Amino acid sequence: MFKKIAVYFTVLSFTLSGISAFSQDEEAEAVVEEESVVEEEEETGIAAGVWIAITGAVLALFSGGGDDAPPAPTPTPVPPTPTPTPTPTPTPTPTPTPT
Repeated sequence: MFKKIAVYFTVLSFTLSGISAFSQDEEAEAVVEEESVVEEEEETGIAAGVWIAITGAVLALFSGGGDDAPPAPTPTPVPPTPTPTPTPTPTPTPTPTPT
C-alpha cells in the first residue's frame, strides 16, 4: 500500500513540475524569434525526456512485482538407497560315492 501511495505522489510531483515548463514554453514562442524557438524546443524536448526517464525509473523501482510470494526453494534430491546385491548361494559339489 505504501508503495502505491509513494508512486502516486512521485508521478504527481513530476507531472506538476513538468506542466509549468510547458506553459512557459508556449509564452516564450510568441515573443522570441524563430531561431530561438528552435533552441527552446530542443531544450524543452530534452527536459521532457529527462522527466519521462526519471518517472519511468521510479515506476519501475516501486512497481517491480514485490507483491508476489517468493517461489519455494527446490528441495535437494535424495539419492536412492542402493539395493544390496544378493550373495550367490554356492552350489554344493557332489561328493563321489565310494564304490
